[in-house]
This record gives sequence, C-alpha cells and structure tokens, in this order.
Amino acid sequence: MVRAKRGRELNINNPLWVVAASNRCEKLSPELRSRFAVRMLNPYGRAEYLAVVKGVLVRSEGLSSELATEVADRLDGLTQNVRDAIRVARLAPQLGVEKAIRLLLGGASNED
Repeated sequence: MVRAKRGRELNINNPLWVVAASNRCEKLSPELRSRFAVRMLNPYGRAEYLAVVKGVLVRSEGLSSELATEVADRLDGLTQNVRDAIRVARLAPQLGVEKAIRLLLGGASNED
C-alpha cells in the first residue's frame, strides 16, 4: 500500500488473505476462478448431519438438547440442509416440530 500526503510517501506491506465461498463455481468466470484454490467439500454423512444440527440448534438457537435432538432426528432422511433445521426450530415452540416440518418442507415428517 502506498499513501501519499504532501509530497511524502509511506510504503506499507500488509500480508492479505482472501477467503471466498460459493455453492457453485461453474458461473464464476475463469479469470476470477484462477485467482483461488478451489476446494470441494463433501456433503455431510448421516452422523455428521445429526451432530451439526444438534450443535447449531443448542449453541446458536438456544434450544434444549432434547428439542434439538428431536428436530435433528425428525429431519434425518428428509433434508441435509442445516438451514431447514433452524427454520423448524424457530417455528417449533409455536407449532410443534411435526407441524413445522409439514409447513416448511411440505411433506410428512420422519417419525420413528
């Protein structure tokens, strides 16, 4: 970085890292894509999905461990999207888990 003020110059060298994320790389121009190291992530496995959903719902959404487990178990096999679990968890206190799943995902929940 060069900063000039009243005929003076100050050179500062700051190391800079840019981290970017995208769901799809296909629409990025080749020129932009060439500036990044592309890393593809695998989808969650069943156990990983359940652990991530429970963790997010307890830590970020303030749910009890029991309710977080219920939401995760009922969504298992219906979706792999943690955002769906957050939406269900936010509606569950008013509607209940089953009704929230039917409303948001448009289908029957996964009952044991």
